[in-house]
Amino acid sequence: MALRDLLPEWQAELEEHGALDYRTAQIITGHGVFGDFLHRIGKEGSAKCWECGASKDGADHTLYECSAFTTQRDLLIQLIGPHVNLHSIMSAILTDPSVKSTFCTFCQEVISIKEKNETERRREILTRRTRRRRRPPAHLRRD
Repeated sequence: MALRDLLPEWQAELEEHGALDYRTAQIITGHGVFGDFLHRIGKEGSAKCWECGASKDGADHTLYECSAFTTQRDLLIQLIGPHVNLHSIMSAILTDPSVKSTFCTFCQEVISIKEKNETERRREILTRRTRRRRRPPAHLRRD
């Protein structure tokens, strides 16, 4: 069964048990703090994963592969088996609502870490730029 075939059931699940939070939506849509998305919209110079160094960071990479999030991913694997992907997660949520809570917790933890790391990187870049600024010549300073 294709992922799009699950969407009507998934929509019904959301209507019955509430919408997804912001960070979970980022994993599902691929829009957010992922290197490939940030690169595509011009906010990053490359699509690389800042957490593990992989050449491309997307929602799929974060959910299935990124070694930085193995611990968080292990809980999903315990619930749905070794083949963690959106299709298997959506299918599992439709049969066992407790999976939704685990998936949302995974998304919250992982995206929070990625957001924190991105904020620190941007702060570091700004600090380096500020340090590089030259002081005006002595005769122009107001010390």
